[in-house]
Amino acid sequence: MIAAAIAALVVILYASFGRVICFAAAKFSGPDISYKRIEKWSFGEFVFGGLKVTDPKRGIGFAASRARIGPVRDYKFPDHVTLDFKLNDIHLIMKREAQPEAYDSLAGLVSVPFAGRWMYKEISGSVTIFNGGVTLKDAKAVSDDIRLDLSGTVRRDNELDAAMVIYFSRNLISKIPPELSGVVLIEAPGGWKSLSVNLTGDFNAPSIQISSKLFR
Repeated sequence: MIAAAIAALVVILYASFGRVICFAAAKFSGPDISYKRIEKWSFGEFVFGGLKVTDPKRGIGFAASRARIGPVRDYKFPDHVTLDFKLNDIHLIMKREAQPEAYDSLAGLVSVPFAGRWMYKEISGSVTIFNGGVTLKDAKAVSDDIRLDLSGTVRRDNELDAAMVIYFSRNLISKIPPELSGVVLIEAPGGWKSLSVNLTGDFNAPSIQISSKLFR
């Protein structure tokens, strides 16, 4: 969703990227985008205040108090463009009825970072828009109780290949049954514990591969 929003915003503001941007416009024209103000608009870098992005088909989205997109780090016409992004104070938007968070299963743990109640202080990383899709690299989401590291690619045919590491704080670890946390979670600095997940297959119904210290 974030990659789609960034691609669409670049389409709006920096159309001189040529064919790459034409593809991005065709692929990611779905999200509804609004913002309160443009704080900066210069060559290769944009800063928005009060950014809101929603996907009307899926009923999901996010709102950020501030969003910086750019500067452009790599640009090779017409193959690809790579730029940085940083979002601040991000609130996830879920139009569907909220389901209780589940901490007693692997599927529940994997879905915890995407619960609508989270307010992420910052989400940052880099995104590459290319002819075949979009790649996120070293994307990091930070909140008080949960952190997320994500890198991966969504291709034009909805094929997904991503690696994700979820970090749980002591507060959340206490909600996970010991017989589960002792098997699937790995110790991380500061009292946190992590779960490594690979997501592959169709974007709408990906398979989940979970790696831990005892099994894969």
